Amino acid sequence: MGSSLLTKMVQSAIDKRMNPIEIIRADKLSFAIPIQNSTIKMEATGIHAEVANNTLLVHIDYTFPK
Repeated sequence: MGSSLLTKMVQSAIDKRMNPIEIIRADKLSFAIPIQNSTIKMEATGIHAEVANNTLLVHIDYTFPK
């Protein structure tokens, strides 16, 4: 029990100092897809990351500007 509490306290202290760390910017995730006689542009508007079940989940929000 004490070990678990200590682990949570240490992780919380690390998170407060280190997170969030910018790994990739939204403008680097924006791109265009060429299709016949046109191009679809995808612009990243937001990035949200979470850790669940020892897995990093990255959610990217896109808009399709004209």
